[in-house]
Amino acid sequence: MIEAGIIGFGPRWDSAWRPALEWFAGRIRIRAVYDPVANLAEQTAARLGATAVPAIVPLLERQDVRVVLIFDWGWQGPVALRRACQRDKPVLMATDILDGDWPQLLALDETCTTRGGMVLPALGLRYTPATCRLRELIVTSLGPPREI
Repeated sequence: MIEAGIIGFGPRWDSAWRPALEWFAGRIRIRAVYDPVANLAEQTAARLGATAVPAIVPLLERQDVRVVLIFDWGWQGPVALRRACQRDKPVLMATDILDGDWPQLLALDETCTTRGGMVLPALGLRYTPATCRLRELIVTSLGPPREI
């Protein structure tokens, strides 16, 4: 059983992430929940059988949280991601990954590499019709990409 903490819920919580967590209920257990809107965190934590925490750091410091699921980092920006990497907690990122902010991405890469952390982006766009068609074209007529 994977024990996880959730940071933020985001606009796709009810349509995508909550149903996915319910589907994997036998494999993943939510232990702690944080959201900038405390009432929302408390309500969701009660539904998931978890504990609502008042901030990101207490969630990351919990011994029963082995991985972190970031669905929305709100006004804190990438602080949650950086702090999780500093505490060697694997992270699933389901929010925009810094919007091409290369200095911050390089600093995050350095933090994760030196500390041994792992960040997995959700990559939701890989299943769009355009992406699937591009993969078909690469395999059939375009050939392998030369530059990304």
